[in-house]
Amino acid sequence: AKGVEVMIRDSSLAFFQFQAVLPLATASPLLLAEGAYALFQERYHWTFPVRAATIRAISLQPASDSLQTDLLGEYKRKEKQEKIARTIVSLRKRYGRGSLTYAALLGDLKIPKGRNLDVVMPGPMQR
Repeated sequence: AKGVEVMIRDSSLAFFQFQAVLPLATASPLLLAEGAYALFQERYHWTFPVRAATIRAISLQPASDSLQTDLLGEYKRKEKQEKIARTIVSLRKRYGRGSLTYAALLGDLKIPKGRNLDVVMPGPMQR
């Protein structure tokens, strides 16, 4: 993805949509989430509490396409994050989906008891 899109619905049911270009194209869920969070903080004004938020990768391109890197080494961080994401996917294929998860997903999700709801995260963040 070369960019990220954030869609917000607030408690008054107003709908907001923001887009931004990422410094480098990436497939890393962490880098996409960081870009989306930065965009959200920059553009959303807290008139009402948030009711729902959606993050979407935009401007997709094949992984085989060439990449123009920068002089400051940001591409090294991108490569590390994408390697971590591929490793997580590999471990989950080998040992099962529940074998590895992010600690943030282990907390209390405030979901009412007795409901059969699954929290589904994109890419390697799936539980």
